[in-house]
Formats: sequence, structure tokens, C-alpha cells
Amino acid sequence: MIKKQILILLIFLGIHCSNLSAEQNFPVSVSNVGINQVKIPGIQEKWGEFEIEIEGGKNPTPKATNVNYVDNIKLKLTCAYNIGSKKKKAFQFYNSEVDIVTLKNGQKNKVFFYLPPEIFKRDNVSIDPTAYLIELEVDGKPLKIQKTQVSSTLTDISRVESFKKRAQAEAKKNEGVMLPIYKTPFYNSKEFIKKLKELPAFIQKQN
Repeated sequence: MIKKQILILLIFLGIHCSNLSAEQNFPVSVSNVGINQVKIPGIQEKWGEFEIEIEGGKNPTPKATNVNYVDNIKLKLTCAYNIGSKKKKAFQFYNSEVDIVTLKNGQKNKVFFYLPPEIFKRDNVSIDPTAYLIELEVDGKPLKIQKTQVSSTLTDISRVESFKKRAQAEAKKNEGVMLPIYKTPFYNSKEFIKKLKELPAFIQKQN
């Protein structure tokens, strides 16, 4: 069933071939992605959790405050879920982003995003999205997409670009649904202390 949904999404997006970047020495890279359902203290239903581990590299800017630190990092997660029927396919897109103060060369931190349980009940979908994309920027400049930043359904850059265009058109209606950990109602709960120790320092802008 999952394979069928993946095929439908790829046809839906429009597919051509071009490899994703496999370069080394990125200023920031994604080293691991975990997708889980987690029990929140005091809440009966489980939330969808997206755990993204990032690692700092060398700052490419010669005039940087410290070349061993990369500053002004933006990380954006976009997910797509197939919510259609057997006769008519449809997709829901969700995204959220965070701004990170700085990351040391070789340092690993984790960024967590959450979807509320009502979404999975309403749309009758599992926690695993049909496709996802993680975008990174440093000082406002997008980094090349690496293989570790996409789901197995987005295997080349043309698929990624098609996915991004579709998400830009569809995700706005779900703005604010997917939350970074610091905007959740359970942020700073004692059960989440371990996760808080793994976080980078965030820039929390006032709206």
C-alpha cells in the first residue's frame, strides 16, 4: 500500500532524473532523521514526532566571527501525506521551520517538530509521510540538497523541485499546524529534559 502511494505521489509531482548532491564538507548537514509517535504527559493520544539530527561543519566565510562555528542557520521541514480515496488521490502538505543561532564544527544537535494526533485521526493516515524534504540555509543562502535531507521517494533533484513547488502552493492552508518543539504545549516538561539537552540555541522571532 505504501509503495503504491509513493508511486502515485511521484506521478502526481512529475518525474525526471538528476542526482542529489553527495558532496562533503557542508557547513551544516543532516546526519539522521527519525519519525515516531510519542506519548505526551497528560495527553491521551500520541503526537507525531520528527527528529532531525544535524551536524556542524566549517564556516565557509573567511570573515566569520569564528570559522569553527556556523551562524544563522535556517532548517525547514516539509511533509506530504496521501489522504485521498482509492478512486481519487489527494495530498496534504505540512511544513515548519526554525532559526538556529550557531553550530560548532563537528557538533551534533537535534531539532524536533510535532504534528498533533487530531491530524492522523482526521485524515486516517499513519505517522510516516509519503514524502518529506529538509531544507537548510546559512546566512540566507540555501545549501544544496543532500540525500540525507529527503525521503526515499525523492531520489533526484527534479523530484525535489517538483515537490517544493507543490508544497509552496498547498502548505499555506496548514500553516501553524506542524510545530517546532519550543512552540508545543509540553515544551519544558520534565519528561522532555533529555530532548531539551540535545537542542541547539534557537532564534525565536516575535511575530
